[in-house]
Amino acid sequence: MDAETVMDALGGLYGEPRARPHGDAVAELVLTVLSQNTSRKTADIRPIITLQCGECRERNYTSVKNRRNDPQRLELRKYCSRCRTHRAHREVR
Repeated sequence: MDAETVMDALGGLYGEPRARPHGDAVAELVLTVLSQNTSRKTADIRPIITLQCGECRERNYTSVKNRRNDPQRLELRKYCSRCRTHRAHREVR
């Protein structure tokens, strides 16, 4: 299958693509930065956290948590590769 056949098939299902013309390079860069900043609106509610082993203090895991449901620091039993056993891992800031 070539690209034209695929575009024709998709055009029949979804309509023809509406490509907007590219503008000034600086304006495009500003639009890209603004869209990236607004796409992470959930960062206030769901921050990225790091989990640290309680025994050897190795920072093994990263995760996200819901700040409304878990306002305190999160603690999970996870496998620690340095200790080679399951240990309690606690959220660090």
